[in-house]
Formats: sequence, structure tokens, C-alpha cells
Amino acid sequence: MKKILAVFAVFGGVLMSADIEDTTLKAVFENFEKSSKNESIKAGLTPRQIELSNLAAIIASGSVRLWQERVEKSELKADEIMELLRQSTAYLGMARIREFIFVTSEIYKRKGVKITDFALESDENRLKNGQNLQIELFGSATTQSMSGDYAQIGRYLSQNCFGDYYTRVEILSLIEREILTFFLLAAQGDTSAQMKAHAKAIFLQGLNKEKLIALINTNIALMGYPRSLNATTAVIEASK
Repeated sequence: MKKILAVFAVFGGVLMSADIEDTTLKAVFENFEKSSKNESIKAGLTPRQIELSNLAAIIASGSVRLWQERVEKSELKADEIMELLRQSTAYLGMARIREFIFVTSEIYKRKGVKITDFALESDENRLKNGQNLQIELFGSATTQSMSGDYAQIGRYLSQNCFGDYYTRVEILSLIEREILTFFLLAAQGDTSAQMKAHAKAIFLQGLNKEKLIALINTNIALMGYPRSLNATTAVIEASK
């Protein structure tokens, strides 16, 4: 059977590309793409929001090959792509992200693109800045609840997850970082509690329930229906 390149695209950006020997599957994805694009436009989503959510879903799904294809074609700047990867380590762990970092670094080396390095703040500043961002996004109860057996992981969350990454809003804004986080959680599964918390933070940053659900729908082909349904449920519950 003749090899067919099946392409699923959103706003011109390749979402799923693989050599497939199946005309039926090709037709399914072409139909899905048409419907998804129309719904995304109606919802008022931006190409950048869709791109960020797609890339987060691809990382959390573990598809290095698809990630490489997307990065090669992405309109995001190299520093934005690398910042996305750095933030991903907090939600997926270095063991799962290391190969993505290696592949991405090789792409930019080949293209002659230099990645900006950032010096870390002091532990005291990282903790303070991280906690301030947590309070802005989730309220003071979040940091206050991290005591007792949770004290050490709570400190790491503030210093690392928020203090090391979220503070660089000049590269990715808070709403963009929250979109990334939500889809890193959604695509890996078994993160309902965390998805609810970050959905609420997204609402506070100006993206409403309807738009967040529309963004989930643009990622169905990447995440699959079970995880897309779970993410939608988390958004609905967060909006109550």
C-alpha cells in the first residue's frame, strides 16, 4: 500500500504528522482538523494559546518524535520553547524531560540559535518570589497548607516550581504558564485535583471556562478522549 503522510493541522501548524499506510485514518484526521479549526475560531482562541497547549500535551504524552517535528516548524522563539521545557520538569520530572531537552538543544545548535541562560536568585528570593506568585494565583491558603509532612515539598514548590520558572514573565506570561501547566497535567492523567486548582488560576488570569474547554477540545487528538473528558470535568468543577 502506498505510504501516506497524514497531517492534522490547526491554524497552519502541524499537530500530528506521521507516515501512515491507512487512507481511512487520514480521512478521519482531515475531518477532525476542519471541525477543530472552525470551533477554535468561534471560541476566540489565539494561535499562540493553541500552540502552547499542543506543545505541553505532546511533552506530557512522551512523543519525542512529534515534539521534534513541531519545534522545527514552530513560530515560538527558541527561548520560549526552552522555557516551556524548563517549566515542564516541575510537572513531569527530569527523567521524562531530559530527552526532549537534548533533542531541542540539537535543533537550535544546528540552526545556530543561541539559548539565553538565566542565573538563579538566592534561595531566600526564590522562596519569597515563588510564594508571592502562588498567593496571586491560588490565594494564601495554598502556602499555609504546606506544613508538617508537606513542609519540604511545599518549600520546593515555592522555590523551584514557581520561584525558578513562573517569575520569568518576560518570556512567558502568567496566563501562558498556567495554560502550559494545565495541559502538562491533563495529558499525563491522574491529576484531577491539580487541574482544578490551575483551572481556577486560569480563570483569574482572564481565560473563561468556555475558552478553556475549547482549548481542551483542540487537543483531543493528542490526549485522547478519556483524558480530554477528565480535563473538561475538572474545568467544570473549578468553575462552580
